[in-house]
Amino acid sequence: MIQTGEILNNLKGKASPKREIRTSKLGYQFLLEDPKWQLNNGTVITWSNVPQIPGSEKLIAGYRNTLANYGEQVSPNHTKNMFEMMNRLMPFCNAGAVTVKALNEWRDSLGHERLWYLGNLRGFLLQWADWGFIGIDPKVPDFLDSLTLPGNEKGRAVRISCPHTGPFVRQEYQALGRWLQSAWRNGEISLQDCSLLRLFMETGRRPAEVAALRIGDLRVKSLASGEYVPSKDSHRLVVTRAKRRGYHAWRDLSTADELPISDDLFDLLHNLGQEVIRAVEAWWGVTLPPATAKELPLFCVTVNRLKEIGGPEEFHALEARTPDWFHEPTGNLYSRVHAIGKACKAVSERTNDYMLLSAYRFRRTLGTVLAKHGYNAYEIAAALGHDDTQNVQVYTENSAEAFDRYEEIMEPAFEPLLKAFTGEIIRPNQPGSERQPFVHVLPGYDARIESGKCGSLAHCHRNWYTCYTCVKFRAFVDADHGRALKEVEAEYERTKVQGYEDSMLTGLEATMEAIKEVIRLCKKMRQEGAHA
Repeated sequence: MIQTGEILNNLKGKASPKREIRTSKLGYQFLLEDPKWQLNNGTVITWSNVPQIPGSEKLIAGYRNTLANYGEQVSPNHTKNMFEMMNRLMPFCNAGAVTVKALNEWRDSLGHERLWYLGNLRGFLLQWADWGFIGIDPKVPDFLDSLTLPGNEKGRAVRISCPHTGPFVRQEYQALGRWLQSAWRNGEISLQDCSLLRLFMETGRRPAEVAALRIGDLRVKSLASGEYVPSKDSHRLVVTRAKRRGYHAWRDLSTADELPISDDLFDLLHNLGQEVIRAVEAWWGVTLPPATAKELPLFCVTVNRLKEIGGPEEFHALEARTPDWFHEPTGNLYSRVHAIGKACKAVSERTNDYMLLSAYRFRRTLGTVLAKHGYNAYEIAAALGHDDTQNVQVYTENSAEAFDRYEEIMEPAFEPLLKAFTGEIIRPNQPGSERQPFVHVLPGYDARIESGKCGSLAHCHRNWYTCYTCVKFRAFVDADHGRALKEVEAEYERTKVQGYEDSMLTGLEATMEAIKEVIRLCKKMRQEGAHA
């Protein structure tokens, strides 16, 4: 069998040394023939993941060279995306090359929703042909140029207001903020995790942009004289953009955004930075000069890398060659948000369940909130760190999917909420209701009112009045539900006067209808009992 290494050395017009060293865009070196390429601190190309096809040696050789060129010229993430997309195409390349037939068969298997896979890979295949590497049919470029292919579908979660992956509504955001504050005060989450989640919530920036932050990116706005006078919006955070057409440098400060941040977030990040500085000074046994301290990453779990070096000089030398080496990999931030989500006790009133957290939900929320406040597409794009408006139209447009979603949400409301109460009416001593009585305290009343029982053993963090719309609620037939109704009606009026959004009022309206239904059913049950 012809060895891949031999083919790599005999490519037509592209002869290569047997042990060819390549360097990724972020300064990481790898050998062309190696089974693994590390492109940055969190991105690794593993060639054993490529589907094995008999007679594909030339195909793999051209594939490796093309991907190596990509790794040297574009971001590690984009290179990894091309690797994964190409691996999806590989099983169709039975002829030992990328052919028109293989592309047609793959396209037919994708369906409309995944056709963007081919759209994403098209540029990679065209470059492969342009560079002259073996393993691709000369007819492929003309075939690809003849196709009209969609890009990745963006914004679907926003358009349909998905309660699991789409933007948070105000009540959810408030509940999440309350839980985060409580968890931080009670020591349930670390300073680093609290800072990370607050940063995503307030700025909506990409995980890759957050991972690139350094201590020196925290700024305080001063007067022209240089004198510092604390005032509103005096705190700033410099955030570099992860996606810019024509720019490939990591942490390109010439194109960075200076974002105003709240005093609370500034204090969290400042304290986090001081924590990092103290730890590094203890490891190195020196007092860090300001020039070194400001270059330390804000988010850093790769502490062993900092521990293993001797001091500032070695740090600066490594940082100059591989600038992301000491930063937390982007993938770790995703994992940490997931871990925070597992600990989170905040509940969504839309789903009556714990909220699903992800970095991009906060990004979608910021875009949605800005659109609701009347910001145009250009302003939203700037806030989210986009160079153009093609990815923010979803926040400002009306779509058929949105109307379908609104209809789905509103359909139950057209039935005068006859099913707003979905629980049961029970008597306090009714057999089969062994749960402990659900007890709530109505604000403004001294007496504790036993209104019913909960059909679940799980500890619930929701407001007491949401029980009336919960399927697990068992309302006592002889409880004073009228007092509960009066309190919710008063809350509704307070909310209306304070100018909260309609979705919050709608939730209270549903609760009032449910309590009225409970009162009606209780009255009916008592009458039936009297007749019996």
